[in-house]
Amino acid sequence: MGSTACCSDTNLVLGGNFIKLMMKTNAFTIIELVFVIASISVLLGMTITVTTKFYERRSIDGITYKISSTLNTARLLASRSGVEFETHLDYTEDNKTLTITTFRGTSNRNTLENDFIAINSLDIPIAEDYTVVPSSDEFQFNPNGTLGVSQTIFIRPADDNSNISKCGEITLFRLGRIKTATGNWDGEGCNVIGDIQDNEPGS
Repeated sequence: MGSTACCSDTNLVLGGNFIKLMMKTNAFTIIELVFVIASISVLLGMTITVTTKFYERRSIDGITYKISSTLNTARLLASRSGVEFETHLDYTEDNKTLTITTFRGTSNRNTLENDFIAINSLDIPIAEDYTVVPSSDEFQFNPNGTLGVSQTIFIRPADDNSNISKCGEITLFRLGRIKTATGNWDGEGCNVIGDIQDNEPGS
């Protein structure tokens, strides 16, 4: 009887120690659990930041190239039709929309303002926290594809003090070349880091 009781007590002790050992081996401590949760939070934060910047860049790229493409189309139409073409930019900050309207002239030179006929209009949504700053609201292309005067359009952060830095820049040169680029806004200009697209006269 005594021997059996002794063995039973020993088994209980050994069993209890085994269970405690298994719990220590398989279970997370509170510190380990907190560390794992913190690591996951950091990784999620990094993923969200990278994803946000990616879509921000894609958005600015898309806006920049849509504007550039519309202007280049007007330039090509002018050179191929033998008459003047105008492109008007109308940006409304309230609804964050840029409207680009293309007009066809009736002459190869000095078309009267009232004689220009609207042939196309395009609405481009502008990303939140961004604005469009053109050096002019009107761009007139001559039948030979030239512009007459160089001009620039910036797609840039609306607030220079914001954390937003991405920007787009479209430069229209006097002889008809249109250069499109993207980069980071430094408060005064767009420091180019993206691909540069050149549309030369005749292309």
